[in-house]
Amino acid sequence: MSLSINKISNISSFVANVECSNMWHARLGHVNLNSIKRMMSLNLIPKASIDLKQKCETCIQTKQPRN
Repeated sequence: MSLSINKISNISSFVANVECSNMWHARLGHVNLNSIKRMMSLNLIPKASIDLKQKCETCIQTKQPRN
């Protein structure tokens, strides 16, 4: 069973629309959300909703002071 090129492009565009800002935050080396907003406004990355309530666990752990 093979998929046509149109179906594949539709699937890939759907996946691109589903991507969230948290994924871009991780992909871009955990940049701050203002930088992500700026990149979205410049159409450098796909526009997505930004959830300010959700925190990145990696960023929280790296900002903790060491004992």
